Amino acid sequence: MLRLTNLTRNDSGIYMFNTFRFQDANLKWKSDLPGVFLVVTGLEVKMTPSAVVTESQRVTLTCSTSCPLPANTTYIWHLNGEPVTPLSNQNKVLVLDPVRLRHAGYYSCAVVTPHNLNSSEKALTVQALGKSVPILNGIKMILLFGCAAILFCLWTR
Repeated sequence: MLRLTNLTRNDSGIYMFNTFRFQDANLKWKSDLPGVFLVVTGLEVKMTPSAVVTESQRVTLTCSTSCPLPANTTYIWHLNGEPVTPLSNQNKVLVLDPVRLRHAGYYSCAVVTPHNLNSSEKALTVQALGKSVPILNGIKMILLFGCAAILFCLWTR
């Protein structure tokens, strides 16, 4: 049995077993065992649309790896080192919709295995809505109600 520990991406490759021969009085047997292709990969947090967003946008965080994992893989999300409880059915993907200032920080994900596999942290920056946005929204509301009042006055005459 071959046991590899502390793997890095540089350990990826084909591992071949030695050829062996079994010899008995009248029987000769040779075996070429097939090799094993090992892909060592890490987890990575990907953010869509980007790692810098404005409040109220939708942000999708995906725990990504270059090799496929089984559908029943369990993922854990962390924000600033503390576990995040995702909404149901958001295991590999964590959706922040709408994103708020409190969501800013360093995100990482992990795959639950006997030897947990963790991603590195990736920063999410959430910028506050400018003061002009609430003012513009207020002006829009005033104009909307003003137009509605004028239309109501014209309709009741």
